[in-house]
Amino acid sequence: MRFLPHFLLFLASFLTFGCGGDDDPHKKTRIMALKEGGLYGFINEEGEKVIPPKYVYAYDFSEGLAAINIAGSTIGKDVPRNGKWGFIDMNQKIVINPKYYSPAVYAPLYNPELLSFVLHEAYVFSDSLAAVRTADEWIYINKKDSVIISGLGLQAARKFKEGLAAVMMNGRWGYINKKGEIVIPAKFLFPANFTDGHAFVMDDQLNAYVIDKTGKRMYSQYRITSNFHEGYAPLKGGYRGDKFDLKENLLMGLIDSTGYVIIEPQFEAIGEYGSGLVPVLVGSEKQEGMYLKDDFKTLKYNGGKWGFINLKNEFIIHPVYDEARGFHEGLAPVRVGDKWGYIEPSGKWAFEPQFKSVGFFEGGLAKVIMDDPHKRPYIGTRAIINKDGVIWVDP
Repeated sequence: MRFLPHFLLFLASFLTFGCGGDDDPHKKTRIMALKEGGLYGFINEEGEKVIPPKYVYAYDFSEGLAAINIAGSTIGKDVPRNGKWGFIDMNQKIVINPKYYSPAVYAPLYNPELLSFVLHEAYVFSDSLAAVRTADEWIYINKKDSVIISGLGLQAARKFKEGLAAVMMNGRWGYINKKGEIVIPAKFLFPANFTDGHAFVMDDQLNAYVIDKTGKRMYSQYRITSNFHEGYAPLKGGYRGDKFDLKENLLMGLIDSTGYVIIEPQFEAIGEYGSGLVPVLVGSEKQEGMYLKDDFKTLKYNGGKWGFINLKNEFIIHPVYDEARGFHEGLAPVRVGDKWGYIEPSGKWAFEPQFKSVGFFEGGLAKVIMDDPHKRPYIGTRAIINKDGVIWVDP
């Protein structure tokens, strides 16, 4: 086993899993931004281009509005560093004039301007508020462009979730409410949005743990490894404070949001719970990782197969996949060999393995990368799918 003390790799895994996307089960459709011919437009769940490509940059619609960049310039897929940001409605009417700033995208890891985009959903309305950047600080506005929260000197800001939003002040993250009151002081290195009344955070010593809405550390005896999803979160074996045992602490189980261990640690890896099932890995060896204070973060697995169990610890879908992720909107990404597909909770293929990489379904749509027709390594064609098939391929 090779140990990699590369904080960047750990950060990537933390952001991918610990701060992952927030599923909204009530979301009925999605209007997704797409880039075509160097400009951004929008496509709906049926594959209709509801707004033609004409913006320098754009984000998906959220709560009826979408952020667009005017007069900026990009290199490849990068967020523009210049130009100004505003919001449009579905009729392409500019409802908030483009006057807000972009953060720098080429910056050191700890630069808060970079973290603004890496760590959070910039320019996205949630709970009727959106974080935007002025020349001096990040603020929150409503859909009438009225300033609701300002004057805190925010260096970065996440969207509101369950009434709280993570914000960066003086280089550290805390949480505010919709009145702009600091509810949890800024003392964390990285934050996740609140789900099920809990948030997954990390302190300066790289200790990752769960807090409640008062900032109190919850279930401190357990090594919970990511945020809760649909009421459950993965945890590692062994109690904090006990003598560290590498073999025991690598095994993983499942805990619910009340602190009850549903599945005792026994699997090499465990993924995100959804649709009544959770992906688990069996028969593997840890190949790469890094030691933390009283934990070990596995960065790469060698061998083994993934399957899906229910909350009774029964295999519902046998471990036959080379990689698997949790169910979102009734479909789970799984990999066979070097190709990804999607399965239903019954194990039936919704999409047989055919994609180079895939994303989760959200609002009926998912982003995928298709194989490059010229078979060039690490290069593929961007596409968007709904549950019936491919609805857009990058021309």
